[in-house]
Amino acid sequence: METSRTLKCVPEIYTKWSKHNEPRKNHLTVPPDFAGYDGFQGTGKLRLVPGWVIWRQDGRHHSTLKLPISDIVKITCTKVPRSCCFDIQMKDGNIYSFRGFKNMDRNEVINFFNEHGIQVVEEELAISGKNWGELDITGHRLSMTADKKTLFRLPLGEVSNVKVLDKNEVTLEFHKDDLMRAHEKDGLAEMTFHFPDNGPVSGVEEVITPADAFKKLLDSKEGIGYSADGDALVEFDSIDVLNLMAPSASSFKMHLKHFILEHNDRKYKIMYQSVVSVIVVQKKSTRVVIGIHPSLVIDQTRIRDIVIKFPKNVVVHKELSVNGKLFEEKLKGKVDKSYQGFIQDVFIRVFGGLSGVVPTYVSGCLVKSCFKNKEGDLFLLEDRMLFVPTPSTEIPHDEILDTEILGLRGGSFDISIQLKTKDNLVITEIRRKDLKRLLDYMKYVKRFGNLNA
Repeated sequence: METSRTLKCVPEIYTKWSKHNEPRKNHLTVPPDFAGYDGFQGTGKLRLVPGWVIWRQDGRHHSTLKLPISDIVKITCTKVPRSCCFDIQMKDGNIYSFRGFKNMDRNEVINFFNEHGIQVVEEELAISGKNWGELDITGHRLSMTADKKTLFRLPLGEVSNVKVLDKNEVTLEFHKDDLMRAHEKDGLAEMTFHFPDNGPVSGVEEVITPADAFKKLLDSKEGIGYSADGDALVEFDSIDVLNLMAPSASSFKMHLKHFILEHNDRKYKIMYQSVVSVIVVQKKSTRVVIGIHPSLVIDQTRIRDIVIKFPKNVVVHKELSVNGKLFEEKLKGKVDKSYQGFIQDVFIRVFGGLSGVVPTYVSGCLVKSCFKNKEGDLFLLEDRMLFVPTPSTEIPHDEILDTEILGLRGGSFDISIQLKTKDNLVITEIRRKDLKRLLDYMKYVKRFGNLNA
């Protein structure tokens, strides 16, 4: 069977075909270095339309993947137990694996691509139990075959480190961030390869040990998910994170594929692929709301947003700690080598470039208020309301049943929010000057019921 970084079953994706009334199950794995969706697995809806392969993720934190058929280089079909898998290789080297098709859908998918002039190549998986064979790197994927049958495939973007143990053995370590640890029980942490002394490694000219030759070959590939020195590219200190368990100054260490948030003697490693939104709230002190999915779990509390408050009028100069070759191969066009400006502007530009998420700038969406006798800020976002500080309270629009303006008095008023779960949330001490802003927001959302003001 095909081996992936996560050993537990792959999440289900539902695909609806035009000739069927019922949705059919399908799986999608997005490969390394695709617009911030590195190694992503999730549920969604897949459509094959003339000229395009389109997938859209389910849920509030949705992403959309669009593959132009004109950029497809090769498509392979592999049979797996009770289903089949289609791998789509693009011109840029990315390989997209759609898994879980029922066998009855196989011919329909093949005919679709044949109509676009693309022949689907049949591949077989090895089921003999062999653990030796030949390694091959195609695009951004490492695969191992034996007797022309595939043993496993690994996306290079999931590799966090390469260790040479001796002249014949190399260990690949894989990314495992704190978001995944909170939601998964099993995962592939590392894999060790043994290379016998039986000749030079393909792709390497000089005579060196097999282990060093393999590592050098991996280092030369663009899809690899680690930087050679393992150090952070840039670091930001003394940044206030408002909605973790105890608000305090924190530091952000930004690496090639992930960032590390250090907060109150704790370190949280989060992959950029888990960043779904970056919202910049422009006030006297800029706030940045980083949306993450899946959520970060701290002491049984789920954190879906990281809310940062930047100090006023602080100018910084940042140089990226990166060699010229790594910058040219993996970072050019995403970030610059150096930055100077207000700390919030530099942070947003670097973080947006590395994560691949375009920041959204908003104003007038921050309302001072109280919740459960705690003063804080109520963020009026596009798909939810968020009360900060800790513990932050998220109110998605699709969970709201009704709202009502209460206690309109001299300088302030309250708002009651009834959820579909029958829970009732009361946000108090909202300044009267924010009443029109809040009413306009409610009308924009169009999910609010009783607006008695």
